[in-house]
Amino acid sequence: MERALRFAFPSYCDPVPTLWLRLQLKQKSMGSILNWVYHTPISQTIRIRGFFVPILFLHFLSSMFVVVSISKVDLRLMGIAYKRKPVSELLEEFLPWTWWSFAIAAISGLLMFIAKAPSFYNNVSFEMMILFIGCAGVNMWVFQTFTYRSIAKWDSNGPTAFAAKVAGGLSLVFWLAAAAFGFSIGFFISPFR
Repeated sequence: MERALRFAFPSYCDPVPTLWLRLQLKQKSMGSILNWVYHTPISQTIRIRGFFVPILFLHFLSSMFVVVSISKVDLRLMGIAYKRKPVSELLEEFLPWTWWSFAIAAISGLLMFIAKAPSFYNNVSFEMMILFIGCAGVNMWVFQTFTYRSIAKWDSNGPTAFAAKVAGGLSLVFWLAAAAFGFSIGFFISPFR
């Protein structure tokens, strides 16, 4: 009988845990970590004292400033807007404000995550937002590492380099997608619970 069971259900009798079982154990351990984060003093303070909504407001404003300022640079890279302004000048003007806004958005986002950690787990909108922010970061790294080195050739005279146009287009798509998915998180997680 045991031999028949092993033949019919090899993973059932397998002493080594299957991939499914390993994923279940990983999910349970992640859930326990998120529950621990949910019960930390800072998480309870944010929820109980009513700090979640002001943090959410700050996060929304800083995130929108990040998306708008990066979009302006991306539109210039694609040759759609600010055609008469050199890219280097536009970057010099917006980048410091963008980085400060990104820092505020990241800190406020982390605080919101800490306050509602279990709610964010398995939230597709949250996962997609993080994915697109990561893609935008990789795109920015590639642009800074390779394309930006030749900026003297296409900054103010001549057409924008094709690689810069592609980087601008990808960046615009990634940041708009991250903003859309970030906005949709609110449909699944109530700030008042």
